[in-house]
Amino acid sequence: HDRFLQVYELTFDVSVFSFFMPLLVGACCYVLPDTGIKFMKTVEYLQQHKITVLSMVPGVLNYLESYLPEIYLPQLRYSFFSGDALYHLLAVKWNRSVTNAVIHNFYGPTETTIVGTRYIFDEKRSAEESVNGIVPLGKPFEGMEFLIVDEYNVPVEKGELCFSGTQVIAGYLNGTHEEQFFNCNEKRYYK
Repeated sequence: HDRFLQVYELTFDVSVFSFFMPLLVGACCYVLPDTGIKFMKTVEYLQQHKITVLSMVPGVLNYLESYLPEIYLPQLRYSFFSGDALYHLLAVKWNRSVTNAVIHNFYGPTETTIVGTRYIFDEKRSAEESVNGIVPLGKPFEGMEFLIVDEYNVPVEKGELCFSGTQVIAGYLNGTHEEQFFNCNEKRYYK
């Protein structure tokens, strides 16, 4: 009985979630029209079609911020964010508009089959765990591992985030950009 809203351009990899997930669970998929102001159409469709599952980039909240006190979406059950940093203060304001929704912050480059980590937003916990006002990336999905490495691919506490696991690509076509990959502890990582 869920109703998904597809807000992404089809060239954006995360758009596949909004199209294929409804098919997997027998839900409806509503698609934003090409006309009008996109972020306003998003709110209109959320209200008009009583959308229950929404995935969008956090940047949309920047456009909606001044309207959030007037937006109330009690039917929304799941609110997924990915593709950019989710700021804690905006997540708090959004949370007040979507009182029955669980807010998920996802992270991952296309090479991790779109996303590879998840953080379930909780206002108090996020306030404590946020760095520079950004909601944490969360924990890796099952079957995913991460390392933080320095410029020599040596594990460190602060550095570049790298992924390994079943949903991470093994390499690029024709072996290009091999510098994006390295082996550590008998596992191949993507930088």
